[in-house]
Amino acid sequence: MKINGIKQNLDLAKFNEDGYMVVKNVLTEGQLETYRAACESMFQKKYLEFNDGKVIPGWAGRLREIGTLNNLHKHPRLVTIVSTILGPDWVYAQHSDLHENKITNWHTDVLPERLSHFQDKDPYDPGYKIIKICILLQDHTNNEHGLWMRPGSHKVQANKFKNKGGDEFEDVCIKSGPKDAIVFDQKVMHRGQLSQYKDTYGSNRYLITYGYGLNNIYTNQHAAGTIYRQNQQRFEIAKNNGKAVWSKSVNSNPGGDVEI
Repeated sequence: MKINGIKQNLDLAKFNEDGYMVVKNVLTEGQLETYRAACESMFQKKYLEFNDGKVIPGWAGRLREIGTLNNLHKHPRLVTIVSTILGPDWVYAQHSDLHENKITNWHTDVLPERLSHFQDKDPYDPGYKIIKICILLQDHTNNEHGLWMRPGSHKVQANKFKNKGGDEFEDVCIKSGPKDAIVFDQKVMHRGQLSQYKDTYGSNRYLITYGYGLNNIYTNQHAAGTIYRQNQQRFEIAKNNGKAVWSKSVNSNPGGDVEI
């Protein structure tokens, strides 16, 4: 879809009410094929095993061997989405994760308790506005292995760094196509697949995710915690020759930026 078409199809009222929206046809068919091939190749070389799948953390803009996917976070179509939602004064929040076949239960993307010392500002203050853009590189229009959301859960204040209970919210399966982007407020409750897409469809499930936020102290603090977490994970990959297993009990101190 052309940039003007993307902007015209962004339903900001629905986004603010539900905490998420689907933007159709953000990728071209050529991009989809290129990015899937790049993921297939990259996950044979380096990864962190995590929740029955694999993850490459903090890769955007710094993993040149993944080809054009390396700079997708700066693509004009994604920039248009972010600018329309956040306005002109926003920053890339230094969050990028690439998933292969990862199992993910209900959670929010507010910094977890073990990283809460980075974020002393309340995520439910009006100034806290951080969004995620996720792209799943396979068809989920006919299955339940894509992303799930609990609409409106981003507006319910809970314990500062704890996941919200979800009994009062509807569980909605997002029927996204392989070229669509799912954009959400990172305070909304969401989950990924609970069983393996590849067991049913015979191919790997890939998810790309990026974070963006208002240019303020809230985003700066969240980004600091995110960079630390990603560097911890990248440190495990680096010290294990490209292939490692992640546990949340790992407490390595990378001491700075880590290349993989």
